[in-house]
Amino acid sequence: MTIETTLCRQLTFCNVVCLAVALSILSGCAAEPPTLVQEQRLTIPTMANFCADRQQALTNSRVTANNVVYDDYAAFAKSKPSIRPLETEQYVHYLDAGRTQPGMISCKFKTSDHIRAEYGASAAGEPATCAFLNRRTLDALLASMSERQRRKLLFRGGTAVLIEADIVATQGPEWLQPFEMVRTDLAGTLHIVAKVMRNDWTDPKLADVPARFKGTHYCQLIAPDYLQRLLTGKAKVP
Repeated sequence: MTIETTLCRQLTFCNVVCLAVALSILSGCAAEPPTLVQEQRLTIPTMANFCADRQQALTNSRVTANNVVYDDYAAFAKSKPSIRPLETEQYVHYLDAGRTQPGMISCKFKTSDHIRAEYGASAAGEPATCAFLNRRTLDALLASMSERQRRKLLFRGGTAVLIEADIVATQGPEWLQPFEMVRTDLAGTLHIVAKVMRNDWTDPKLADVPARFKGTHYCQLIAPDYLQRLLTGKAKVP
C-alpha cells in the first residue's frame, strides 16, 4: 500500500457532475475532486497522545479523544475506553528494563458505529484496521526521511516491508496474550502484524452483552520508535 493509497482511505465519495455545455465534449461528465472527511497528515504522534491520534485515524472521527496512559499493566487490562467523553486507553510495552525503548503499543479504542450513535452520523467514518494503523506508521516514518536517508535503510530502503492482515482475537485474554509481531522471511522481507479485537456497538450478536463490552476496537501496534530502529539496524528482529 502506497502513501497515496493510504490517503485515499480518508476520502468519502466523488460527486459526478454532468456538464452539457456542448455536443463536442465527448466525456459528458466530469468527476469533482473527492472530499476529505477530515485531514489526516502523515505524522508520528507523541507517545503521550499515540492512541488518541490513532483513534482518529482508525475511525476518521471528528471527535477529539482524551488519552489515558497506564504504567500498571493489570490496570490497563481491566480498563475500558469511554464514549462520552471519548477516551482511549494506552499501555506501552518496552524492550528494555530502563523503559527507554518502546516496542509495542496497546490501544483500546471506541468503534466508529458507537461514535456515530453518540455524536451523530457525521462524527465518524467507516472503520479501518489495525494493519492500516501500522501502515500509517511506516508511511509516516518514510515520509519524514530524505531520499538519502531512505537509501540507507535496511529491507531495501524500507520497501521490503509487508504489513500483514490482523490477527483476530475474540476474547480479552486472547488479545492480551503475547504474539510474534515482527519477523523476517528467507527473502529478507520484514513482516509486521497487529492483533485486533473488535465488538461493534450495533452487532446484533452482542444485544445481551453489557454496554461496557460493546463498541470497543482494540489494537496491538508496533511502536514507531521500534520500527525506525529496525529499519536503521539499531534493533534486531527477535
